[in-house]
Amino acid sequence: MADTICIVDDDVKNINSAGYILSREGFDVMGFKSGRAFLKNIDKGNIPALVLLDVKMPEMDGFETLIEIKKTKAADVPVIFLTGDEREESRKKGLELGAVDFIEKPFVPDVLIERVRTVTGRVKE
Repeated sequence: MADTICIVDDDVKNINSAGYILSREGFDVMGFKSGRAFLKNIDKGNIPALVLLDVKMPEMDGFETLIEIKKTKAADVPVIFLTGDEREESRKKGLELGAVDFIEKPFVPDVLIERVRTVTGRVKE
């Protein structure tokens, strides 16, 4: 799972869209509809290379999920927030909690690919 990108978003359309785009670029992708489901996966020892995390989700939002990720074996895994929330406070909070970047939704495929490549260190072949 070390080369896998996990997408955590309560909207299956976003998971499918980002997953399709990244899969076409050669990335292995897993999707989770909640922070809790993703955290259970980490508890099983599945540590991804990168997490794309939605900010606004029911039950446990992206900020709460990131706080919990930082308490696990995946604490050093980079997290990029996927969000439609453009408020400066949200970006500041996310970065303070340890996110490495934000990608606005609806995301532009080329932007998603390049940011994921940058964070994972995978250059275009």
